Amino acid sequence: MEKNMEIIEKILKEKVRPILNEHRGDIKIISYKSNILTIKLIGSCSGCSEATATTEHIVKKIILEENIGVLDVILDTGVSDDLMDMARQLLSKK
Repeated sequence: MEKNMEIIEKILKEKVRPILNEHRGDIKIISYKSNILTIKLIGSCSGCSEATATTEHIVKKIILEENIGVLDVILDTGVSDDLMDMARQLLSKK
């Protein structure tokens, strides 16, 4: 599993990030369990209305084509802890 993480990171660096960076976005791995890769799009890609399509048609397609044992790629659409903390701070100032 650790070997797969190294391969996944390499694929993201070489094939996925350059595409996302063109749109001022990036990708973060949330988890890799039972051959399921959970990712979060960050930067400009995080709030994009096309985030699900980007995950399906770019990230998932590239990862699965590599045949490294990943069965699925899932987009985490939850709000980050950092963003929630910032929102709490802003609301507490009112």
